[in-house]
Amino acid sequence: SLAGSLAAYSAAFAQTGVLQAESIDDFLSWSRALAYQPPAKGNRIAIVTNAGGPGVLSADACSRCGLELAQLSEETLGKLNEVLPAVWSRNNPIDIIGDATPERFQRAVEIVATAPEVDGVVVIMTVQAMTAPQAVADALVAASKQCDKPLLASFLGLIGTEVGAVLDEHGIPEFNVPEQAVSAMGALARRGAWLRREEAPAGRYPHFPEPDFAAAKAALAEAKEAGQTNLDLALAGRVLKAAGLRYNRSDTAKDEHEAVAKAGEVGYPVVIKLISPDVVHKSDAGGVVLNVTDAEGVRAACASIREKIEASHPGARIDGFTIEEMVSGTELIVGMSRDPGFGPLFMVGMGGVFVEVYKDVAFRLAPFSRRDALDMIGEIEAQPLLDGARSRPVLDRGELVEVLLRVSALVEAFPEIRELDVNPLVITADRGLVCIDARVIAGEGEVVAH
Repeated sequence: SLAGSLAAYSAAFAQTGVLQAESIDDFLSWSRALAYQPPAKGNRIAIVTNAGGPGVLSADACSRCGLELAQLSEETLGKLNEVLPAVWSRNNPIDIIGDATPERFQRAVEIVATAPEVDGVVVIMTVQAMTAPQAVADALVAASKQCDKPLLASFLGLIGTEVGAVLDEHGIPEFNVPEQAVSAMGALARRGAWLRREEAPAGRYPHFPEPDFAAAKAALAEAKEAGQTNLDLALAGRVLKAAGLRYNRSDTAKDEHEAVAKAGEVGYPVVIKLISPDVVHKSDAGGVVLNVTDAEGVRAACASIREKIEASHPGARIDGFTIEEMVSGTELIVGMSRDPGFGPLFMVGMGGVFVEVYKDVAFRLAPFSRRDALDMIGEIEAQPLLDGARSRPVLDRGELVEVLLRVSALVEAFPEIRELDVNPLVITADRGLVCIDARVIAGEGEVVAH
């Protein structure tokens, strides 16, 4: 399953501003940073170091922690040129060279800490032949008095010593290795982003039909009367259409002969799908045939589906076939399951037949806001695909938010809906988001719209 207890807890944390640490090291590091330093106003950091290697390791850690290396402005570079030797790195990480004096540390930190393009500073000191650790700590304390941005330090090998104690006494958290400092800065950036978040404005999508909960109630009642807990494709489609989601053109047929006639009405190419309450994952069972282009293909597709289902699911009831228009585009999934502790848990992510393989999905609990929905969409890793990579249709994120809110309203109105998946929900070039397939599982109880 894509959703479990961890997903529910993570969703609850994300919606309430709780930072979720994956290790004791992160838990302790983040706690110290959050206790003594202000939240970052952005995710652009500067790294000041007297050794190139630790600076590179810190830069690599930034991407893992949701941070970016600040692009230093010409003005900032000019100020640094005035106080640093000619051989300094002239880039971020700011390598002030192994012979760096306490004054050099202080001036470099003061310059980047006041630069508008920098949101936080990580200072790395390695003990070298000319290094004066105590004096560098004192210099960093002096620089911190001019800094209203988060300032963290990693004095390698000196944690727990008198040098480290000086930093701790003045509210500058110090860490044994640079990666810990970067991880803690990431926590400060995420905390700042949470505090700055604003509700997302509502969009206007006139092509969405108005929800019709009376129609949803009728479809669920019909399923209950027929003894269906796993609704067939036709009934599941009626429920989703009633929520106001847009479905692709489709029709149903009882047999191959009727399927040919309906395919002509829908328009080729079409997709042929099995209708059976006994088969949940129809693609895996061979119950879906894509890109059927003519009547002969329809007959062959129906025969193939019958043969495969009889082999893979002996005794399964075959009620007929759904004939749908062939729709292409990037495939998403929108789903809901009920967590025993938290209630309705909603999911959005990359869909299609490999959804369980990639598991590129994000979760939120009901009730969620437009802002929560946008944040959930932003957690999908395959953002380039949503933004139109390789000439794919571009996702209108506001439209996907609308879909999520409509599904949430449906689930709130009908608590007997135990699980729901729209997969795939296709990003099309000319019609926006189109539902292709859906799974609705309803529990026991009276069908009442709340």
